[in-house]
Amino acid sequence: FQSTSRVAAWLVEKQLPWLEGIDFSELSWLLRLFCVNSHPCKTAGNTSGLLKWGTMINHSCLPNVVYSSVEVDGDFEGHFRACRPIKKGEVLGVSYMKLQATLAPMALR
Repeated sequence: FQSTSRVAAWLVEKQLPWLEGIDFSELSWLLRLFCVNSHPCKTAGNTSGLLKWGTMINHSCLPNVVYSSVEVDGDFEGHFRACRPIKKGEVLGVSYMKLQATLAPMALR
């Protein structure tokens, strides 16, 4: 929470017109929400984005879908693709961890 709190304090201090009416606690909450629900968009550079349906996919240490960002006609899209057969009714799961972390033994994750 420390980093999002620092960013929220900095933004509030700047008194940006597009943040008018949003206080520190609301902004801090929104930044934390973004951090835990965003997906990297490497295709567009070092940035992240919120995906309408992507935030509803559960975490799994043994995922059945993987995420990638792609450019389509000048726009950037997040795509989820099956990485193994998925049975009807099975819950979709993606790893929230970076690839290197998924290679570590389960006890170290």
